[in-house]
Amino acid sequence: VIKTSFKPRLNVKTLIRG
Repeated sequence: VIKTSFKPRLNVKTLIRG
């Protein structure tokens, strides 16, 4: 959750892969 605030772009890719 905290990482989303720092790098939302990476979080989006993680959601797609996860």
